Amino acid sequence: MFLTHVRNLVTFESDGTFDPFRTFSTFQSAESPESRPGRKPDVGVGIASFGLVVPSMAQAWYTGPIAKVTGDIGFEVAFVLTSMLYIPFRALEIKIRRSL
Repeated sequence: MFLTHVRNLVTFESDGTFDPFRTFSTFQSAESPESRPGRKPDVGVGIASFGLVVPSMAQAWYTGPIAKVTGDIGFEVAFVLTSMLYIPFRALEIKIRRSL
């Protein structure tokens, strides 16, 4: 199966010569902004994760209620929460755009 994909990427001209620039013509569609994923899920997840990050951080100027019990776990909470929230936010964006 891998060789089939490689053969499809490597194209030869009708006279048997290899054109290395022709292989990239299929990737031109990725340059249009409509075909790229949006940035709204990324920004939304970043903003939403602050809802638990701020109460979980312990700094000299502020100690949140979660941090008083557990210590400074703001970074860990941000990592886990961002990882968990990205998939639903991305799925919502795909549902709204009706395309990948």
